[in-house]
Amino acid sequence: MVTKEELEEIVDSAYSLDNLIKIYKDYIVPLGIYNSTLKLDQKEVTFSKQKAQKKELTSVVTDLYSNLDNFKKLLKLLPSDVIKVFDLIVWEGGKHRAEIIEKELDVKIISTNSNNVQF
Repeated sequence: MVTKEELEEIVDSAYSLDNLIKIYKDYIVPLGIYNSTLKLDQKEVTFSKQKAQKKELTSVVTDLYSNLDNFKKLLKLLPSDVIKVFDLIVWEGGKHRAEIIEKELDVKIISTNSNNVQF
């Protein structure tokens, strides 16, 4: 199991400040699960302020991802096709042949790994 600190490192490296702001505005605020006075200034913000914003947003997103009840609330906001892919890839281990994924999800996979076995 991933520790909260490890998850925070993953979130920090996976998301840019702009992406974290989008997640915050589009998902966290509508859920009403995080009560903050977080100010998201984006115009003419110094590098040090951007760094502080990213650190706080990383912490907020990590809290969301590490809380099962809140994470389930987040999933309910996503389109059903995204949830299907998430279930297949994350909960079922992600090791599926591209053809199976295409058939189960009625999608066309345009790129696979070098073995053409896992998605």
